[in-house]
Formats: sequence, structure tokens, C-alpha cells
Amino acid sequence: MPVNTLHNNDKNKQSGFTLIELLIAIVIISIGLSAVVTMQAVALDSNAIANRVSVSSLLAQQVAEEISSRSSSDPFLNTNSAGTYQFADWSSGAQQLVSSLNIPGAGTFTASYTIQANTFNGASFPGMTEIQVTVNNATYTTHKMVL
Repeated sequence: MPVNTLHNNDKNKQSGFTLIELLIAIVIISIGLSAVVTMQAVALDSNAIANRVSVSSLLAQQVAEEISSRSSSDPFLNTNSAGTYQFADWSSGAQQLVSSLNIPGAGTFTASYTIQANTFNGASFPGMTEIQVTVNNATYTTHKMVL
């Protein structure tokens, strides 16, 4: 008889998961997946911000270089001035000057400039012009020797 009792105990043991263990596993996996989804959303947002900052910086540099490419005898470079830069827009097939530029996937950008004659890094410097361009929040400064 003792042998049969031992044999019956083996039959009562179950292998596998209980319902509670399964529910706990599902909760743990759900928490992990929600963290991954949140991390992905933050990464996508950060990439969009980085794209806008990169485009702003590039546009600021391009505008500053366009202004500094003018002839050193151009009166525009020999007087203090500030204003809104007009972008050349070719989307209609012909050049139009616009105050804001829309770049698909990056956003809309506006540029302003400040020209200070006889200035270098904020100090008086005859024959040097400081050109500062700001596009959205990115600022680029360059200098040009004018005589």
C-alpha cells in the first residue's frame, strides 16, 4: 500500500504554469514594452529637434556666406544695418523673394541679420565688418574685410 500512495502523489503534481504566474509574466512584459514604446517616442522627437537645429545652423551659415560674398565696396557692408533676410524661393518655377522658407520634414525658417561696420567680435576694428545671422534659434557670425 505505501507504494500506491507514493504513486498517487506523483499524479497530483502538475507541471507547467499556474494562471497567477502567467498573469505576472504578462504584466512584466507589458511594463517592458511600454518602456520601449516611450523610449522610441522620445527618440523620434529628439531626432526631429536635431533635424530642425541642423537645418537652422546650415541656413544661418549659408545666409551669412551669401551676405559676405558681396563686393567689399558694396555700401551694404560698410554701414550698420539689421533686417529680415529674404530667401530665394524657386518652388513656383521662377525666383520669388520670401521672408520665410518652408523645408519639408524640417519646418518653416526665418532669418534676420545684423551688420556692424568697422567691428570684429564686438570691438572697434576699422576695415572689418561683422555679419551676424540668426535663423530661428541658431546664430552664425562671420567677418569680412572691407576697404
